[in-house]
Amino acid sequence: MCLVDGCDKKPIAKGLCAKHYMRQRRTGDPTLTMRIARATCAKITKLEAENTELRELLGEMRQQRDAWREIAERTGVLKQLAAH
Repeated sequence: MCLVDGCDKKPIAKGLCAKHYMRQRRTGDPTLTMRIARATCAKITKLEAENTELRELLGEMRQQRDAWREIAERTGVLKQLAAH
């Protein structure tokens, strides 16, 4: 029997039936269909794009923070705040 739970078909390679063997070759997982694999890839691509946008925003915020810190150091504001 096929190694996939619930499948009683005859194995053809690596302990998998033809259907599950082809799924293994296509998706890397004998239980994933191409539809699920494509949907998963689309979600990953979307999350990576959002992650890239967030990284860019974080980089901009760090630059602004550093610029304000430099202004505060030049004007002595940090020393004044530390004295209080």
